[in-house]
Amino acid sequence: DNFSVYTIASVLKKFLRKLPEGIFGREGEQELFSIIQLSDTEQQRDHIHRLITSMPAVTQHLLVLLFGTFRVIAMNAGRAQTGMTSEALGVSVAPSFFQSCVADGKTARMEDVIRFKAYFWR
Repeated sequence: DNFSVYTIASVLKKFLRKLPEGIFGREGEQELFSIIQLSDTEQQRDHIHRLITSMPAVTQHLLVLLFGTFRVIAMNAGRAQTGMTSEALGVSVAPSFFQSCVADGKTARMEDVIRFKAYFWR
């Protein structure tokens, strides 16, 4: 109650950007992006499960906390009138969450966000 949600979001995004290899690492991100291309949902689920369970336990815990938080934010977007639907949240967080969304060593630009959005929402 004593902190602005915008401040908390800013700190979280900054933290994610500071992770040297990102959460998944370059290879993990590429694997995740290729998994999403699969047409079979069961196959996608199995591959994602294998990818996540192959990660260190601390990374798995971070993902659980992040995705749980993202879910609560998206579920309450209408009631709280934040506009943070799952799509808006994804576009907002993607450049910090996935290192490959942005050019090496650069801050996310609007065209990076649009490129990322087009990749996942086609």
